[in-house]
Amino acid sequence: MRASRSESDAPAVKDLVDKALSLKPAPAPLHHVQLLLNTRNLLAGYDLLADEATAPECLAAIAASDGQRAPRDCDEATLSLLREVREAVRDLLLAHANGLPPDHEVRERIRAAAAAVRLSVDLDPSGRPIAVPPDDSDGVHRIAAETLAAITSAEPDQLHRLKACVNPDCGWVFYDTSRSRSGTWCAMNVCGARHKMERYRSRRR
Repeated sequence: MRASRSESDAPAVKDLVDKALSLKPAPAPLHHVQLLLNTRNLLAGYDLLADEATAPECLAAIAASDGQRAPRDCDEATLSLLREVREAVRDLLLAHANGLPPDHEVRERIRAAAAAVRLSVDLDPSGRPIAVPPDDSDGVHRIAAETLAAITSAEPDQLHRLKACVNPDCGWVFYDTSRSRSGTWCAMNVCGARHKMERYRSRRR
């Protein structure tokens, strides 16, 4: 008997979620950010959160990685919110890769995303301010809130090492471990090589 769509797709979706951390993984808590943002892969041509057939398995895998239950609120409204959070944070990480402070539009997108998931400010035991998801946050909203909270609670140097590939056809999120903190490509032999080839062809023209 032929397997249902969810049964046949689940292993592939789980593999793609695992792939999110397979290249230059970030330390905690930033690996949560990397895990969510790399649900979109432009080079491979998939977005696990844009397809209602793959989103539930994708979010279940993300939740399981943090010991949470699978979200049940995978409707288009909540998925749209999560995609907005994902791309707002990606814009911030692209600014990191370009070595620039985030512009006004990026700051506004982050503010709007934080307001949408009702983050509050608290202090950790050392007295450091941290962003905290609301107690009643659950499912997709909790994943979005914890992603934003992670970029707030991370050490500044670590946060600035989390970057989005500057290749506009990529945007894959990676953790820059270079001493100079100057990495801009997720993989030099892929996106970096393509950029060099484009520059070469431009000079030839």
